[in-house]
Amino acid sequence: MDIKITPGKLSGAVQIPPSKSVAHRLIIAAALAKGTSKISNIYLSKDIIATIEAMKALGADIEVCGNEAIIKGIENPPKKAIVDCNESGSTLRFLIPVACALGVECTFMGRGKLPQRPITPYIEQFPQHGIEFDFSQAKEGDTLPCTVKGRLTSGRFEIDGGISSQFITGLLLALPMLEGDSQIALTSHLESRPYVDITVGCIKSYGGEIKEAEMSYSIKGGQEFKAHDGQV
Repeated sequence: MDIKITPGKLSGAVQIPPSKSVAHRLIIAAALAKGTSKISNIYLSKDIIATIEAMKALGADIEVCGNEAIIKGIENPPKKAIVDCNESGSTLRFLIPVACALGVECTFMGRGKLPQRPITPYIEQFPQHGIEFDFSQAKEGDTLPCTVKGRLTSGRFEIDGGISSQFITGLLLALPMLEGDSQIALTSHLESRPYVDITVGCIKSYGGEIKEAEMSYSIKGGQEFKAHDGQV
């Protein structure tokens, strides 16, 4: 077969695939905001569906129409909830602090390899901030299922910058809801800063305030996210 290729100028439009990382953060922030937000250009992967269902379990009203989600923020969190994270590490690590900040006694479930993935920074520090972890239903060596009990209190949280940025994102989403001011102190260079930058940008788009420094994030307590229409 002979193929003849003739040079020419390309024209047209390309739809960029939506970012799963951005979608997780926008959905959570909208669910924590006062009022109703619309998030467009969502790709409903299993991980994103897990986050949507998790926020519904924590009290948000979410209606999905095609690639859009209409999200009414949480007004009255339930006393207890069960969150199935499926295989989504982002859902698990983002929402443990959120559930604790809301004061919801929440049981987190997971599938595949998710029960073996660590949540060490939370286990080490949250008991000093009013949270109890119950791993009685988990197999030996697993972290899921786990139940968190209590309400997270503000203060200083030390995080190794070399581990997953998901822990920092979880704290950044949760700490503005607490009564007092908090600080996330990095104990080493932050390897995944671009992902944390996405989180900070998302929070600011919902009216939140985060003060950034080279090795820390300062978060004022008592903040209230405001509804915002966003696009992934």
